[in-house]
Amino acid sequence: MGEDRKLTQAQKEALEVFAEWKCRDDCSIGTATMQGLTQFLNATKASTIQGLTEEYKKTALLLEEFALLDASPAQPVSGVISLRSACQVMYKLWSQYGQIQDMREWKDTVMNVINKLGSPQEQTSFQNERIAENFGSFVRDNMTVLLHGYSSVTIEVLKHAAKKNLLTVYVTECMP
Repeated sequence: MGEDRKLTQAQKEALEVFAEWKCRDDCSIGTATMQGLTQFLNATKASTIQGLTEEYKKTALLLEEFALLDASPAQPVSGVISLRSACQVMYKLWSQYGQIQDMREWKDTVMNVINKLGSPQEQTSFQNERIAENFGSFVRDNMTVLLHGYSSVTIEVLKHAAKKNLLTVYVTECMP
């Protein structure tokens, strides 16, 4: 991330919370993303819905850049896919409340989003399901999937895809 980029306080707080949660052993990158974005939603000073949406999208990109800087060379892309999916889930959560006419309604909407998130374990399960649903549009019948790496998200995506499509899956690694 460039040093000359000016971040809002809400964006700085989102990055800090994301980094804290990302370091936890019991936390997926999707959960860390949702926690960071929740912090952003609580701290934002946006005065219009359009301003909020623009700042949210910039914050999501900041989280992605941060995750890429910190990604392991072995699995740089898998975390970004989870992060992007979590950003989409959060956006859908807070935007599903319809057209909010003024920012005074915003805090109530944020509290509804936070209450829906639940515990980190509930968040992980919720995210895995949502990520699998979002990924479903990429899977077609009779598709061959090359699987390298294991995660709860990967398994959930394959289970979800297999409900609707015939898949051939090749696993390129194994665990002892």
